[in-house]
Amino acid sequence: MLQFLCLQQALYTLQGKANKGIFNAHRMATEKDMELHAAEESLSGLKEVLTEYWGIGEIVEVAGSFNGWHNRIKMDLHTSSEQLEPLSRFIYFHL
Repeated sequence: MLQFLCLQQALYTLQGKANKGIFNAHRMATEKDMELHAAEESLSGLKEVLTEYWGIGEIVEVAGSFNGWHNRIKMDLHTSSEQLEPLSRFIYFHL
C-alpha cells in the first residue's frame, strides 16, 4: 500500500509539472502573438520606394532614419536596357 501511495504522489507531482509547463507554453504563445500583432501594425505604415542610382558600382546599400542609421540594407540590382552613355546604365534598386 505504501508503494502505491508513493507512486500516486509521484504521479500527482508529474501532473502538476505538466500542467505548469502547459500554462507557461500557453502564456508564452499569447505573448508572442501580441508581439507579432504589434510588429504587423508597425509595418503597416511602411511604403515601398524606388531608389535610383547613377554610377559605377556593384554593391549599393542604404541606411537612414528608418533604421537608426545602423543597419545597411543591400539593394537588389535591376538594370534597364536603355543605354544612357557609354559604359553606364540606369540602375533601379527596390527596397
